[in-house]
Order: sequence, then C-alpha cells, then structure tokens
Amino acid sequence: MLKKLVQVCLLFSLVFLLACRSESEVTLTLLAGQDTLSQNSSWEDAGVLVEGDNINKVIYTNDTVDTSVIGLVRVTYAYQHKRDTITIERYIMVTDASQLSIELVPGVDTVMLGETWEDAGVHVAPGIEVSVRGTVNTHLVGTYEIVYTITNSAGQSFSVKRIVTVID
Repeated sequence: MLKKLVQVCLLFSLVFLLACRSESEVTLTLLAGQDTLSQNSSWEDAGVLVEGDNINKVIYTNDTVDTSVIGLVRVTYAYQHKRDTITIERYIMVTDASQLSIELVPGVDTVMLGETWEDAGVHVAPGIEVSVRGTVNTHLVGTYEIVYTITNSAGQSFSVKRIVTVID
C-alpha cells in the first residue's frame, strides 16, 4: 500500500513539474559583426538570431550608433515572445582614427624556387589606404622584405614587415 502511495505521489509531482515548466524556450544569439569601428565610419548591424519554439529568424536593433563620438556604445535588441520581452545587448567600440593599427594577415611566406608567392596583405580599419614597398623574386633564392605602411591624419606613419623566403 505504501509503495502504491509513493508511486501516486511521484506521478502527481511529475505532472505538476511538467505543467509548471516554461511554455517555450527562445534564445537570442548575437551574430558576428564589426564591433570595433574607427571614428566617423559607418556601422552595419549584423543582427541577432532568434531561435526556438518554431522560430528561426534574424532581428535588428532600432538603436543607432553615433560614430562621431569616441567610446563604448551599447545597442539593445528586443524580441517580444508571447508575454515576455527577451533582450540582449551588443557593445560597439568607436576608436580614435588617428590611433591606427595595422596587422599582417597570415599567409605562406616560404616558397619554393620558381613557384608563385601570393601576398596575404594586412588588416587595417575600413577606408585606410596602405602603401606597399618591396618585391619578391621567386626565380632567385633569398630573403625578401615587404613593408606595409599606413599614415594617420596627424602625419604619423605605422609600418609592419613581412619576410618572404624563397628556397630551393
């Protein structure tokens, strides 16, 4: 008899727990985007993926990003689901365009004699002009230097070097 009573109590507990669970699960996931911008550039909203409860769509924020002001900007995405408003935030960093950065893009910089070398280039902020100095002669064994340079509005130059080796 006691065993039957315990089973009935467990059954009612299970039914109660199932009845109390959330009607649906909806998640918001930030999509990859450009979250660091140079001052006075434009920001393109990558959006948020809304998934769950037979929903699979991308939404965008109504917030604006003023890129004329240096600093951190918060934008909020909101999705109304049934009686709940679900939110997620994205932070955009607007940087001083005079503080430029230049980074080598990874590439294959050791090539066999006579093969073709492809310059992987550099990564800089959008709209920044890069000057490239140096050449690689893949028909002559040796070490070659490629120099990439950018200049900010204050006239300061920033450079990085790529070393390319041609081997036999």
